[in-house]
Amino acid sequence: MSLRVGIAGAGNVATHLARGLKAAGCDIVAVSAPTQEHAAQLAAEVGAHIYNIEDFPQDLDLTVIAVKDGAVAEVAARLPRTDALVVHTSGSVPVDVPARYHRRAGVLYPLQTFSKDVDVELREVPFFLETVSEADMAPLKAVASMLSDHFYEADSDKRALLHIAGVLTSNFSVYLLEECRKVLARGGFPLEVVKPLAEATLAKVFEVGPYDAMTGPARRGDVAVVEKQAAALPPDSSEIYRLISGRILDIYHPSSLK
Repeated sequence: MSLRVGIAGAGNVATHLARGLKAAGCDIVAVSAPTQEHAAQLAAEVGAHIYNIEDFPQDLDLTVIAVKDGAVAEVAARLPRTDALVVHTSGSVPVDVPARYHRRAGVLYPLQTFSKDVDVELREVPFFLETVSEADMAPLKAVASMLSDHFYEADSDKRALLHIAGVLTSNFSVYLLEECRKVLARGGFPLEVVKPLAEATLAKVFEVGPYDAMTGPARRGDVAVVEKQAAALPPDSSEIYRLISGRILDIYHPSSLK
């Protein structure tokens, strides 16, 4: 299926989706972004023309709004009213935001972390879909099938939970690994020394589940070690260490906190 597609945005998500749709045979007609340089880079890569958002072509089949969450409403409002299916890619923005301005509105939310220069196997990425009109779900599923083998219907409330899960899984893990990097650097070690541990931990989590995968001093109920390690960290880091260790103790050894 060949579609005429407009991409509103030129950041990480917009770039990967534009590449995926182009590879699937779509014609990426229009690209718009606040930063002209970014728009030019993406347009050149996918063979599109650069437009102001107000001047997007009237004959598109699909317009993808892939911008920061706080900008979705503004972009949707500025887009010309057409018969195109207008979707955004946010996990936290309700579908009724684009629906205020467009008769055919929906959501195409990929649960993945994206960086422009890091390859992602889109066919393995789960996409979560919502449309205002039931009649638009089949066309949106057809779009999703061009990108991935995994797509599901999810309304705005469910998608909000998915977004929280994504933050816990990705953003919080990255933050903790940055804290880990700083601890390792104090001893003169690179972050790579914990890569086997991180990979083994993740594999175990998905094999036996997070509850049974937990190990370490808090899991064992070794409060003395927890406090010794927390005291060895800078104040901000020790606060996080104590908070997380306290939650682990509360789950596995609630009597130790009484």
